[in-house]
Amino acid sequence: MTVSPTRVEGAPRWSRSSMALCEVFTDLVRFSREVDRKNPLTEDVQFRVAKDPMFGELPLVKPPLRLALKALPLALRWRFTPTKGEPGRYTSFDEAHDDAVRYFGSLPDPEHYDVREEHLGDAWLHYMLVSKFSLWLEPHTPEGGAAADAKPQYVLDLEFMRELDAAPGYERHGGRVVIDDTRVLCITLHGRMYRPGDPAWELVKYRFRACSFAWVTLLHTVLHVREAAKLFIATYRFLPHTHPLHALLLPYLYGTHRNVARLQRTVTGARGVTAAVAGFVSGPAAIDFVAKRTGLRLPPEYPVQWTEHYRDLRAIWDALYAQVDAYVRLYNLDPATDPQIERWLRYLGAHAHPRLATRALSPDSDLSLTDVVAYLMFAMSVLHFSIGHTLNGTTDPRYISASVVRSDSPDLWSIVSTRDECLIRMAVYATINRHTYRLTDDFSDLCVDNRGKAIVRAFSEAMRARTAEMERDNEGRAYPRLLVPGAIGSSAAQ
Repeated sequence: MTVSPTRVEGAPRWSRSSMALCEVFTDLVRFSREVDRKNPLTEDVQFRVAKDPMFGELPLVKPPLRLALKALPLALRWRFTPTKGEPGRYTSFDEAHDDAVRYFGSLPDPEHYDVREEHLGDAWLHYMLVSKFSLWLEPHTPEGGAAADAKPQYVLDLEFMRELDAAPGYERHGGRVVIDDTRVLCITLHGRMYRPGDPAWELVKYRFRACSFAWVTLLHTVLHVREAAKLFIATYRFLPHTHPLHALLLPYLYGTHRNVARLQRTVTGARGVTAAVAGFVSGPAAIDFVAKRTGLRLPPEYPVQWTEHYRDLRAIWDALYAQVDAYVRLYNLDPATDPQIERWLRYLGAHAHPRLATRALSPDSDLSLTDVVAYLMFAMSVLHFSIGHTLNGTTDPRYISASVVRSDSPDLWSIVSTRDECLIRMAVYATINRHTYRLTDDFSDLCVDNRGKAIVRAFSEAMRARTAEMERDNEGRAYPRLLVPGAIGSSAAQ
């Protein structure tokens, strides 16, 4: 992404601590690119399992000795990175920017912002709510009931985020927004309702955007430490490489152990995004809080299904489910007759979510083996993509910041935090600037015989055809369809 710098009067600048963190993220990307360099799906995976007191068992990459030695200075630098304004090795913003851009490929100028007023408007907020956030919309009935001729209403309710303590100088998150199929109707923030046209409307929208971005950051992390981490461990621990189910899952496991190792520094750690970005007292505690509130839904169970985003998601789900169903039937995969699958499912039910144990093994589950496998493949790819990547190429911190600075000023810039804005940029670039596989890739060579190859190849062909159709449809659209299969990584390591 190339950004034309625009100096914004009154906009805050990056701090010295941001420059120091820029240094660490840059070094992290240097190291990550060595570890991630064009690893084949059939690589000899070297990992260890660490027991995190909050998130349970996590797979961590075990790099060769030469890379482990290279990583040691990075680990020490991360641990002792200044956070109180002390300088790192950089002496100027330009120096930090020039160094980082060599490794990230491109980077927004640290003293300037790509101001995108359209992303601050009501129409864009509605677009995000019926696309990225549509999976969490619920039907809404206004107090006193709806008029007979009124449009149906829907709500994204994040008021529970008020329960998370805010760090000094920051406001607590929280809020709920109500929409119909064409517009934003109101936002309730800390017990007070605001409507379009109210004097504080722009500030209220920013506060809700910040809350929603903080929430999806936590939700994204839950997916990594719960479904992704546990699926990786269960598959490599209980299913041998020659098992048909192992072969089917390989593209959806790719790079998980490397990603979780990065995530412990860049997201869940004491200096990670969740601690430094959203104004929380404790990032790990915030992740745990959201994890306990987050259930498991298959796409047919989403309560709001009229949006174009859901229809695109459902089309991929239906194709993915058909692939898994045919594959399970072909190889007669059944936990009742295959002890390896039974152990795999029991681990997932115990460590990720009880529904993943299947109804054949647990009274807490109503799912079949096909349901479980399809959901996990869907979660690693489509759900992961749908939760993340909410920045839309925008670097304007009035849009993307995930915290709210405590201020009585009516000026929007006064409540925007650039500390978190810097970290979000660094984390996003560190996450997406590496090799990954896509849903359109042909994974049939991983299968054990020609019948399995045909099933897997048919899915990738369908995804390529759908990609071509959606790319043609997106030409000239102001509000593009987002779930283009060719853009969706097969694993949560994207």
